[in-house]
Amino acid sequence: MWHSKSITISSSSHLELLDITDMIQAFLNERPTQKGFVTIFTPHTTCAIRLNENEKNLLKDMTSFLEKLIPRDKN
Repeated sequence: MWHSKSITISSSSHLELLDITDMIQAFLNERPTQKGFVTIFTPHTTCAIRLNENEKNLLKDMTSFLEKLIPRDKN
C-alpha cells in the first residue's frame, strides 16, 4: 500500500531555506503505516531539497555560499 500527498509551499524571498519537517511528520502521523519509505520530490527547476540539520550557523553558511555561487545581480 502507498500513500501520496501534494504540499504547496511558497517562499517570500529570492533565496530561502524552509524547514518542511513538520509537514512531512504530520502526513506520516495521518497514516497507520509502521515502516516504509518516504519520497520527497519537487518538480520546480529552481527548487532543491536538502537534508541537513536545521542549525542556525549551517543555514547561514549555506545561504552565504549560494549567494556567492549565484549572485542576484547576474542573469
